[in-house]
Amino acid sequence: MHKTGSSSIQEWLYFGPEDPAFHFVSLGRVNGSAVIEALFGDRPADYWRHRGRHLSTARVEHMRQKLGRRFRRALRQANARSQTPIISAERCWTMSEPSLGRLRDLLLEEGFEPQVIAYLRPIRSYAESHFVESFRSLRIASLDPASLGLDGAPGLARWSRRLELLERVFGSHRLILRPFVRPLLVYGCAVQDFCHTIGRTSQTV
Repeated sequence: MHKTGSSSIQEWLYFGPEDPAFHFVSLGRVNGSAVIEALFGDRPADYWRHRGRHLSTARVEHMRQKLGRRFRRALRQANARSQTPIISAERCWTMSEPSLGRLRDLLLEEGFEPQVIAYLRPIRSYAESHFVESFRSLRIASLDPASLGLDGAPGLARWSRRLELLERVFGSHRLILRPFVRPLLVYGCAVQDFCHTIGRTSQTV
């Protein structure tokens, strides 16, 4: 989910030392959310990053086809090298079941069984972090729980439904949940924790 150290993980995977056992499928982007949305989203032209760039539906479709070829090529190269591809995009947390199903099906077509690693942040900590970022960018003026989707039980229920969706799409045996709580992370670091979870070493402290 958002606000769980995803940017740090993505930057380390993108700029950090290469590991012959893994391949970060970035297609030239540190954060894979725009790529994942363009390839598998229900309405990629409505994605806020695409709207912000004033991309037409035709332009997004052209980009989708081009990215699709590159995406498959990257997966096939990883397969040929016996590498485990890594896709990191917090956009997956909010995508629909059909969108996630399309991502799963393409990975299966290319010979990979997807393993999902989902980081969960306590609601209060998430709300505080979200508020600070939104306030700085002038998107909100007050910490209104309802506006954040965190108004008590409905917020908890929404996150529970999201986990149920991931289980339906990928299978409960393919879903690893990690708490984004510093004392519970390996060395108190999201990057170290992620690398440890996938069996990769990291020099990040």
